[in-house]
Amino acid sequence: MASPAIEKQQATRAQAMGPKPQQGKTAAMRIAEIRGLRRTPGAARPNDNLTDAIRAIVDPVAGVDLDLPERLAYREPPRFDLES
Repeated sequence: MASPAIEKQQATRAQAMGPKPQQGKTAAMRIAEIRGLRRTPGAARPNDNLTDAIRAIVDPVAGVDLDLPERLAYREPPRFDLES
């Protein structure tokens, strides 16, 4: 029989480690369980397509007006001939 101090230490350590995993579950089953805990039942699944995600935000407000700056004139391209 262990001393009360050792029993208390073991109990504290067991409590800090959390519940023991159930025997017989594979790692894939545990991962699926954890993923299921993260999702809320009524939450919408994020779109896999960026275009659809943007369209879902922009379409309800009838589009977006963007103020684009004027295009600047391009500079002359560099010359690579030997004559100056």
